[in-house]
Amino acid sequence: AIIYGPRSVYGLADIFIKAKRLPIIPVVPNYKSRLCLIHVHDVVGAAYYLSSMEETVGECYNLADDFSDLPIRDLLTLTALILEKPVLTLPIPLAVVRWSLKATADLTSAHDWMRVEGRPIMEQDFVHLLRMDGYATNTKLKSTGYQLKYPDWRIGLLETSRWYRERGMW
Repeated sequence: AIIYGPRSVYGLADIFIKAKRLPIIPVVPNYKSRLCLIHVHDVVGAAYYLSSMEETVGECYNLADDFSDLPIRDLLTLTALILEKPVLTLPIPLAVVRWSLKATADLTSAHDWMRVEGRPIMEQDFVHLLRMDGYATNTKLKSTGYQLKYPDWRIGLLETSRWYRERGMW
């Protein structure tokens, strides 16, 4: 899952930091790929909790919130709402979206003047992430008795956005 929360400047925060500079937020309605999210407090909390239990030694756990099937189009719509930007709905074929994302990553990686805060506007790793359809379940984690502090990304993201807004970052 993508880790988000206060102080992050990569991943989900990077979307907001770069989107803040856009006049509009583009959303492709037929783009159904999903992302999994987890708040940084739950990453640390779960690691601490699991490390105190003998039966969890050597085990693997998915760290994802209870709503870990966030469509990217919904994330972009929420981004526009949080940043108070208008949404531009782009009903274009997914092949065109994927090609333009890759081309943007290639172009912005090759030219220093096309960077935001020293990083390309679009990075290849992020393009790869956007092409995936991610889903993970936290059933195994929750079966240990761990309770998520932020089970719903909508609450965690709103709190996180307040933190960034108070510091003038979003």
